[in-house]
Amino acid sequence: MVAFLLLGGGAGLVTHRAVVKQREELVLRRASLSRLEDDIRLARDQLAAEQREFAQLERETAHALAAAAAREAAPAHLWASRVLLMRQLLEEMPAHRLPELHLLTLLDWIQVARNAELDTANRIRTAFIALRSLARRRFSEVLRPALRAFVAASGGELPADIRQLAPYLALPADVAILERYEMIRSGKAGAEDEYVIREKPGSDAVLYVALEAVSIDGNSAVQTPSPESFADAAERVPGLFDGIFDEKAAEKINDTLLPFIGILPVIVEKYSPQLTAAFGAEPDEVFKAATLRFRAANSDVNPTHLGQLLPHFPDPQKFLAIARQGFAELDYLLTHKTPAPDATALAPFLKKPFNAEAALRSVEIKTEDGHLSMNLKWTKSDTRTGLTPRPDHPASSP
Repeated sequence: MVAFLLLGGGAGLVTHRAVVKQREELVLRRASLSRLEDDIRLARDQLAAEQREFAQLERETAHALAAAAAREAAPAHLWASRVLLMRQLLEEMPAHRLPELHLLTLLDWIQVARNAELDTANRIRTAFIALRSLARRRFSEVLRPALRAFVAASGGELPADIRQLAPYLALPADVAILERYEMIRSGKAGAEDEYVIREKPGSDAVLYVALEAVSIDGNSAVQTPSPESFADAAERVPGLFDGIFDEKAAEKINDTLLPFIGILPVIVEKYSPQLTAAFGAEPDEVFKAATLRFRAANSDVNPTHLGQLLPHFPDPQKFLAIARQGFAELDYLLTHKTPAPDATALAPFLKKPFNAEAALRSVEIKTEDGHLSMNLKWTKSDTRTGLTPRPDHPASSP
């Protein structure tokens, strides 16, 4: 019996120790499992944070790509590209340049670039012709006043030599341009529309100048430029795009071109809701209706500037109030080189003197095939005088 009890007690002791050991191991395993669960939770939190960060990065990347694509597709960027390309092509093809080209303003280049496609030989040729024609007209705007001033100073006599007009030329015209022209005759000045100056033969066209008239005629004596030269240029256009947007070129676009022309669609878009609310129709329809009313009142003559349309809006004063804000936006842009950030920044420009007649007349209107287009003919000198009429913005009856 004693032996049995001793054996039973020993077995119980062994069993107790095993249970204690198992409990200790269970505690250790639970502690290890708890640490593992903590590690898993931490890993999950880190993964969730990284996923959120990745999603945000994806959104920002998509937004940046969309913004870049929008800039690439925007008219301002397209026109800037074309302006730089035309200048590059003219540098490579000097035979198609004229000294008068340096009289063109940035807006003149944009005017041609808006309608210029440079992907074929014919389109490059057409763009160059448009540039040269516009450059000739810019020089005629300097040459006619010089001719009138000389005739007035000489008692009605025409110059015997074209170089006699040099002292009367307004900058930036110079003698190098003047020497491309010649007097058709000298002596006493005749009728104001008699052409007395002509461009010397040697280019694709000839400019004729009178005291009060200008004409540009094609020069059939000059052979058409070699199509091969234009074809070569057209083939190089894609390559020119690759290298044209270097850092310096990009700065020029951002500093001079995009801020000005880029604001125009922005202003139109910004004030379109106001026009729609004021007149109960989309802006295009409002302008078209005003144009039709103008034509009905003026024997089907098309308007040439916005001032002529003003009386034909349903409420001219409402339209003028909205237009005033648009011109203030342009004034701010020309002053600060950036769009107005808010109404507070724009407020001082709305308080400046404002000549509504001159401002509206500075918006040129063209009607073609039922489509109405508007071009802004406005410079910083207008803002300094409160948009007072200037000599090159002659008054015309609305």
